[in-house]
Amino acid sequence: MDRHTATTSTGVLHPRLRRGGSLPRAGQGTLGTPASDARRRQRVLAVLLCAAAASGCATSRALAPEGVTSLGSVTAIRTPTPEVKGSGLGKALALGVAGTLMAGGLGAAALPLAVGDGAVDSEEPLDFGAAVLSELVRGLEHQYLGWPETEIDWRVTEASSVVDRAVLEVRVTHLFIGWLGLVHGGNGLMASSIGTLRDREGEVLWRESFIYYSGDFDRGHSIDEYKARDGKLLREELKFAAAKTAEHFLRSTGVRP
Repeated sequence: MDRHTATTSTGVLHPRLRRGGSLPRAGQGTLGTPASDARRRQRVLAVLLCAAAASGCATSRALAPEGVTSLGSVTAIRTPTPEVKGSGLGKALALGVAGTLMAGGLGAAALPLAVGDGAVDSEEPLDFGAAVLSELVRGLEHQYLGWPETEIDWRVTEASSVVDRAVLEVRVTHLFIGWLGLVHGGNGLMASSIGTLRDREGEVLWRESFIYYSGDFDRGHSIDEYKARDGKLLREELKFAAAKTAEHFLRSTGVRP
């Protein structure tokens, strides 16, 4: 076939030939080939990781002791926890629960996490934000001298809904499992979260961000390993990540767990 007869199925000359090029060989990266799909997955993964890094770098604000004494009572909330996203190099993520494929055909799936009202020790899929908040409030009440009475309100998911009380908020921005790059230990879980404390007038008294990477704790696993036994390993990893996130937040307030 020469460049005069090489046409698409619609009878239009192939775009590369119109530009004076040659037809691509198998695997060279045209739309729909394994090479192009792999590059597209890599680009999307890079975007996800960059977005998590950006959101996880919220401006930190140290907690001044005098700010705590003037808090009064505190309401603790968490914003809606995002879906767990995964990239398995073309493998769909099942994890034994109902999930929906994400747009783009990247072999990624959404894992709905149940709101457990803090019941993070059950075998059911857990709410990562709720787990972080539970650990954080428990640590503050037991280890921060003079920390005021704190009520966790699982019904509230936005700080603006709380009136005449200080608000402690945990916001989870990204949850991702899959290839995280060699610098982060290869495969594993990434969880990006932001903690914020506001007084009754809405002024920010404390803010801290943290990005958990499984590889930083020598706990990296593949998606196949996370899928095994109805996602038991993923639930364990989420609990561990929640504890480490809360521990980081506690340290940033001045507490030494």
